[in-house]
Amino acid sequence: DLRAVYLGLAREVDDHVGRVVNWLKETGQWDTTTVIITGDHGEMLGDHHLWGKQAPFDPSLHVPLMIRVPEKTGSHGIRIEALTESIDLAPTMLELMGVDIPLALDGHSLVPLLDGETPDNWRDYVFCEVELGEIEAPSRFETAWSLPPEQCNFALLRSKTHKYVHVNGGLPPMLFDLVNDPGERHDLAGDPQSSQLLHDMAARMLDHRMTNANRALSRMAITDKGLAIR
Repeated sequence: DLRAVYLGLAREVDDHVGRVVNWLKETGQWDTTTVIITGDHGEMLGDHHLWGKQAPFDPSLHVPLMIRVPEKTGSHGIRIEALTESIDLAPTMLELMGVDIPLALDGHSLVPLLDGETPDNWRDYVFCEVELGEIEAPSRFETAWSLPPEQCNFALLRSKTHKYVHVNGGLPPMLFDLVNDPGERHDLAGDPQSSQLLHDMAARMLDHRMTNANRALSRMAITDKGLAIR
């Protein structure tokens, strides 16, 4: 019943998106309007016997993303297999508007993908962080794990073939083979044969976090000639 209600709500969203599209066409704006449809999270919807979004599994992390740019024929009716993140939306919209992309943004513009091209140096993994603590009262995770809210979280690194999940507070990590186990049913973190892969993905996550630390003022320096920007 819950799945039926959820899918009914999704259908309602589809209907209203259709109303917007029809209005844009009726008012002559369809050929001059960029349309982006996405969401901020997925929904477990009963998978793994879970509901909601606070899970490290793909149903809660995989969100829809549809982009139509009238002047870019490559963005019409094609499916992109490249890994993208929500942080890519801001630089994408800025580039489409002809605005310079600030260095402080960690995402990458999706405009090349809209042209049907995937850059050679495009990312081969996505990164995600999920907070499990609450402000008003301890969450069920804080209570179950006896952790303060600042430690009640997890981060994950997902490539096309594997997913590594690091849980804060000294809790054990998780590792999934997404090729042979797409349903993420078998945690390989404790498998001795997967120890090197576990180490490599943990190191890769640490590299990612260090590379993308707060860099709002990176590539800038005050010199005797004034502000220098690299």
